[in-house]
Amino acid sequence: MEAARAGTITENGVTLIRFDKHSSLAVPSLVDKYPLYRIPTLGTIVYLLQSNQQYVMASVLSGLIKEIIWIWPQWDHRNHFEEYSLSVIQAGLTTPDNREEREFCMCVFDSESSENTCFHNSQSERESGVVHISFVECDIKYTVKYVEIREDLAAEYLKRKANGINDRSDVILDIDVDFLNFTDASKFLVQANITRYDVEDLDSNLSRLFCPKNGSGETLIDKRITQFINNVMIFKNDGHPFSKYNSTKLYNYGKKYFQTRTMEWLPYTCAVTEIQKNLFLSRFLRSVVTFTVPQLEAIKKTGFCMNNVQQNVKKLPIKEFHVCTGENYRFNKQSFHLDPGKLKERIMNFMDTLTHITKLPVKLVTVCRSVRDGFTTRATEPHFERLILKGLQRKLAHTKLFYDQNLLGRYKTSRSVGQN
Repeated sequence: MEAARAGTITENGVTLIRFDKHSSLAVPSLVDKYPLYRIPTLGTIVYLLQSNQQYVMASVLSGLIKEIIWIWPQWDHRNHFEEYSLSVIQAGLTTPDNREEREFCMCVFDSESSENTCFHNSQSERESGVVHISFVECDIKYTVKYVEIREDLAAEYLKRKANGINDRSDVILDIDVDFLNFTDASKFLVQANITRYDVEDLDSNLSRLFCPKNGSGETLIDKRITQFINNVMIFKNDGHPFSKYNSTKLYNYGKKYFQTRTMEWLPYTCAVTEIQKNLFLSRFLRSVVTFTVPQLEAIKKTGFCMNNVQQNVKKLPIKEFHVCTGENYRFNKQSFHLDPGKLKERIMNFMDTLTHITKLPVKLVTVCRSVRDGFTTRATEPHFERLILKGLQRKLAHTKLFYDQNLLGRYKTSRSVGQN
């Protein structure tokens, strides 16, 4: 959006080419002060950033995007009916059940079946999901071409597109790290027999203790908590069998560790009373000192970050400081594992497709680390990020690299977050 305002790309008619495991086509909610049907300003862009699954449709509803090409990984074939599909997406407003409040709606026209499917977000505070409506109930504002194509077919498709002379619209290239490697961020916790309830207990206290407003605060708090966990691990490894005395000693050490850093924490603590702060800290410490060394190692690997938490369907989500499992962590389920032997093939498909993308007027490239959303672990993300950047440097040699100031890990790879 900043690029559109600055004139780097046009404010409408842009083609978005996405390498991603997820469609990210969730419809945003029409929250108060939403910048309706226009490119947002710096002050209003926050209303578009409601979740990591709806930023594409938010861009469509701003008028920026006119075509979406989603390149999905071959290993995700079970979630797709066809290797290639062409649809038309239309978006606008509806008034559910004759209410005064309007809501965004979306219609998908399938070229194969010639059927339209229209829906809007549920207005219920108790239920999530969508409500299906008829086509005439959605007041259409924007229409975009939508292509889904499997990675091994994408190079040939984009070769034909690059050779066409009818369409030379500006292109945004969007690459998600989970395209190359999708890993449940909670897998270390599951392997260490840490339950959902253990994590929710930690989250409950952390989110009331720490309220960072930006990436630098998030990084600092994550680093200090991880350092504390590492020190507890050292104590447990060096000490004799864990006893009540040692547990008390560790708890007292934790109180001292956090209290001596009060001035460092102060800008990032939540607006609670001193009594409440001590209570939440005490609960957090009592949880930490009871974990085994392997469990502490798992928590350390997972790390801590800010996640979106939905408060109300008509209000923006707030960001809470949590164990960094993402919005949709999957405890007590078998984690999905990719065949490492297929990585070379995925890289080759990626590079072949990039070759043809470079013949298009690419004006902007975005890369998402997928750590905060829980689809990439900190341990594996740096390697795949380097592979992607290396490919971009080879194929788009003049591309300048910038790091968002609120990126998890900042200009370093995300693995550096939480290390001493």
